[in-house]
Amino acid sequence: MRLPSRLGMEIWARAQETVDGAAATDGFHGQVVIRAGGTDRVVGSYGLANRTHGVPVTQETRLGVASFCKMFTAVTIASLVAEGRLTFETPVREVLPADVDLPWLRDDVCLTHLLSHTSGISDYLREDEHEGDADLFTPVMGGRPIYDLRTTRDFLPLLEALANLAPFPAPPREFAYSSTGFILAGLVVEELTGLAFTAAVEERVLRPLGLHGSGYPALDGLEPRLAEGYLPASGVVGEHSTGLRSNVFCIPPVGGPDGGAYMTAADMAVFLEAYDRDQIAPRARAELLAPHAAVEDDVAYGYGAWVIHDRLGSGRAVLRFGHGGFDPGFECWGFRWPDADLTATITSNVNGVLDPMRDVVKAIVADALASLPGS
Repeated sequence: MRLPSRLGMEIWARAQETVDGAAATDGFHGQVVIRAGGTDRVVGSYGLANRTHGVPVTQETRLGVASFCKMFTAVTIASLVAEGRLTFETPVREVLPADVDLPWLRDDVCLTHLLSHTSGISDYLREDEHEGDADLFTPVMGGRPIYDLRTTRDFLPLLEALANLAPFPAPPREFAYSSTGFILAGLVVEELTGLAFTAAVEERVLRPLGLHGSGYPALDGLEPRLAEGYLPASGVVGEHSTGLRSNVFCIPPVGGPDGGAYMTAADMAVFLEAYDRDQIAPRARAELLAPHAAVEDDVAYGYGAWVIHDRLGSGRAVLRFGHGGFDPGFECWGFRWPDADLTATITSNVNGVLDPMRDVVKAIVADALASLPGS
């Protein structure tokens, strides 16, 4: 169902001006894309990709998208399911590399539990304790340099501490966000494809969609058009205009199964639309977006994606799916409303500036959804 053309044009005529004004007022740095009916309605690039050299953000600038790429991990697993290599109910121990010894991992933990955050496995990042923490990795590194984290296996020493915790109960458990589960899913991808996780995602997800600029570049590899991330020097999120520092010592140099890819807001939108059309893993969309874990009213988690029903003024519920992301120096937000053929994506390379822009974009989308027949 699409927006009525007359009302739609009225909404989009003022939407670009609204977003531009909000970016200027709130000191936003990053990109914004809103697409409706497969057409760009709002496209904006704001602020600086590199403050040292005064390089502006453009629509070609690639920014870190953090946990948005948990969706990549889930659809890569779905592609292996489509090939008959495993099922979502396959016990994880059966498909992990033989030399990966995880004594704390229960035999009854399956892929479905990892991808829906219902395994009961503790989050190695302890994000519930450090939500929005600019130095997210600091509490878990134990004196190891963060530049050691270049491959999926490099994360295994960070998981050793889980062996000292009390055994976790049998899954499925209630929803509890755990990046650990996605590290394990990445190891499964590597075992079954024979590729590094990042190469598997690029081969199976990004390149088939023509997203040749998106991926997992090494931050010390002199890659073009990469934004540098910034966080408050004081460590207090919200100081976005002064007192910033680079995130160079705050994130792994290469992303992995739980986050850390780089892409543009436009590429995020392309991915979400292809995902919605079932163009990545054949016939996987329904299973990926099934509400595998209830979180709260109208909010559930599928496999690597939030599944949310937005309530309109009439009380009608409209589906949206997607993911946000937070890393030291980068934040993103990307969702699609399939019933309205609407997609909105935001990237930012300064911690603390995304939320005001997200609220502006959500208000624009709400006006558009209110124009739908029956709303």
